[in-house]
Amino acid sequence: MAVRQLLYDLQKQKLVNFTEESRAMGRPAKMWAVTLEANRLFPDGYADLTVIAVQYRIFI
Repeated sequence: MAVRQLLYDLQKQKLVNFTEESRAMGRPAKMWAVTLEANRLFPDGYADLTVIAVQYRIFI
């Protein structure tokens, strides 16, 4: 219940949103996702990761 309350609070702040996914039995499941508004809370580290991969010759 605490997690559900947190998710609804984050939804009010427009930081997460959900879609409902049908299930074979029971109620539809809520599939939660971070919104574009929440991007400011997650730093973008792709450039740093690329430099490290090149320096250490790590290629995926």
